[in-house]
Order: sequence, then structure tokens, then C-alpha cells
Amino acid sequence: MEFGSQIRQLRKNRKWTIEQLAEKCNMSINSISKIERNINKNIEVNTLMKLADVFETTPNKLLSVEEQDEKRADYDKLIHELDMMESSDRQKVLNALQTLVDLINEK
Repeated sequence: MEFGSQIRQLRKNRKWTIEQLAEKCNMSINSISKIERNINKNIEVNTLMKLADVFETTPNKLLSVEEQDEKRADYDKLIHELDMMESSDRQKVLNALQTLVDLINEK
């Protein structure tokens, strides 16, 4: 989920209008709208701080959701591929994956 979409979802979860969020952040409605529509992708630090404060979270958590969503999509794709395999092939892939993980952890 892109940053702006996440902000929109957080706002809607709280049943706030764009106007209410803008007021809480001391920002213009237009600025909030551009963020939510992912037009403004270069969020200033003070804007990020205001949004984090209003949503009672940290800037890092606001920014990390997009990264987590990308990871989740990768995991979901892998799980789908595994689900489509025969049981014996799935076990071979899982064994190979475990071998790779073990090799990486040995470093």
C-alpha cells in the first residue's frame, strides 16, 4: 500500500473527513488530498511528524507499512506457488529453502 493510500485508510478508520484531518494537522485540505492521492510523494519531515502525531504512531511505523505490504505480497506469491505444487514437490522446495536458510545463518 502506498503511503498516501495508507494515510487515507487511517483517516477513514477513524471516520474523519479530509477537512478534519487537515485541521488536526494544521495543514491545508489540498495538501492532505495530494498526499492521499499519492501526488505528493516527497513528504517533508515536519508533515510526517504531524501525521504520526495525529494518528498516535511513529514516523517509522507510518513509513514501514508500505515496505511490509511489499514483503507480504512476495510471501503471498510464494505461498500461492507452493499451494499449486504436488505435495512431494512442495516438500522438496521447503527442504531446499530450509537448507538455504541454514547456510545463511551459519555466517
